[in-house]
Amino acid sequence: MKLTPEQYRSYQQMSGQLGYGAMGNLVTSPEWMTLPDDMRQDEVSRGMRKARADARARLGLDYKRPKAAPVSDLPPEFQLDEPVDDLPPGFVLEPQRRKGRQ
Repeated sequence: MKLTPEQYRSYQQMSGQLGYGAMGNLVTSPEWMTLPDDMRQDEVSRGMRKARADARARLGLDYKRPKAAPVSDLPPEFQLDEPVDDLPPGFVLEPQRRKGRQ
């Protein structure tokens, strides 16, 4: 979803405010100083992801990713054990080769 400059500014501002509040609560908790650094990083990442998601929802910018094509819409040579929602950039879904075929 492409945002207008105004939408992006609003999103940045709101996610920053929500993240700042969440981080303030987190780092002032008694447990914070007892956590190892890697767990602190995980908690900060989790808090910021939630702040960004909350900001998108509040601003009406939340969207659902398109679902994978139903298996019935795929060519017969494709055999999928489970649907593929998103492929990483640069990856291509290729048909599975059957044994004995080149």
